[in-house]
Amino acid sequence: MPIKNTFSRLLQTTVPTNRNTRFTLEKTRLEDIEHDWLANDGILTEFQKIERSERSKLPYHINLIDLVAGENGRIRETLHSRILAKLFEHSEVLDRFLAYLRKRHNGFDNLRFECPRVDPEKKGIDIWIREKDGCALIIENKIHDAVDQPAQISRYIELALLEGFELEQIYIIYIPGSKDKEPEIDSWRSFRKEFRNRYLNISGRDLLTWMKDELLPWVKEATASKNESFLHSALEQYIDHLEGEHMYGSHQRFDQMDIELNKFTRRMLQLGEDPCSQTTPEQFILLEKLLKKMNEIGNEERIKHSKVFIADKFGEKKVNLQMRNFHNYGPRLHLDVCLSVNGTEQPFHLSMVSLEKVYYGITLRDSEHLDASKRILENLDLKPLKRNPNPKEQLYYINSKDPEWKEQEQCYGEFIELIANVERQLRRKRTG
Repeated sequence: MPIKNTFSRLLQTTVPTNRNTRFTLEKTRLEDIEHDWLANDGILTEFQKIERSERSKLPYHINLIDLVAGENGRIRETLHSRILAKLFEHSEVLDRFLAYLRKRHNGFDNLRFECPRVDPEKKGIDIWIREKDGCALIIENKIHDAVDQPAQISRYIELALLEGFELEQIYIIYIPGSKDKEPEIDSWRSFRKEFRNRYLNISGRDLLTWMKDELLPWVKEATASKNESFLHSALEQYIDHLEGEHMYGSHQRFDQMDIELNKFTRRMLQLGEDPCSQTTPEQFILLEKLLKKMNEIGNEERIKHSKVFIADKFGEKKVNLQMRNFHNYGPRLHLDVCLSVNGTEQPFHLSMVSLEKVYYGITLRDSEHLDASKRILENLDLKPLKRNPNPKEQLYYINSKDPEWKEQEQCYGEFIELIANVERQLRRKRTG
């Protein structure tokens, strides 16, 4: 478990009685804590020893879904959709899911199916469950909190209307990573009010709770009586993946490790090992400042490690590597390559950033040379990014690759090919 996650949990469990109280903090006290934590080489080593020791006590673990996950430990949202769709193909699983929806919202009381068709990734809809002369259930999966596309839900509703469904026969389920995320107003267009009673936000964590507490017990009983061993195995694996460290981190097998790491961290921070003891408001503010400092140092270290790889790949090119905040994504490592042809710096850069996919392409920054830059773009296989990840700053013309299907190394290789292609275009432009 990363140290910053341990700190986050400490902040959640040591909230003071009055967080609005203001205190004058002595700078030296914060510096003392920083010195004890950050300057002592033994702390990180000891933390790692405890984590490895606790992991060695855990039973052997294998999850086939984890094995096909990307470098970040997660599978693509589309694969989540395919797994859920396959589960819903089982009529009794779907019946229990519909009962769960009706329990959550009485506007779903009329949502029922006799012999539905269940399609993942049909006409752009993540999961589409529908029945001729019956109802249509549109499930939009944002379990990794991907950004909504313009008019996305509106387009799906219109597709259902074109298939012959009446508006009142259409239902919408939205599955974000957390309850805080809702579809953007633009995604609904004019349909938002119409669906206030036929729309449900069911977070990935809500879905996990339903599968674990309601669906799994029934599947276990069904396995004993009707030999549902394949369904049982698949559901156990999917629940285990959702409970894993890279998703919701709620698996009980980590509980004892969490306890030991929290004890160690509290001891290092001189807070005492008892998690029930409450910090003073002053200590809480110091913890927040220390967490912020650790995040800054973590970002600095990440950049240092990345620079070694970048220097090897990009040679003498002018490369800028930094952590930047992207709209709806937070801080991300951003690579910027400034092109120079015959000693003249060009009016645009080439950029690469990993969000839910790896985006790379040309960043236009100089309005005076915009037309000239666009003419170069016309000769390249690049398309405008429909939703700019950082709309306040610049426009991206991009190719996008999913890092969970393509290795990061290959993404860098394709980016380098793009740079070489653009350089050729610039030389032709300069000598033409």
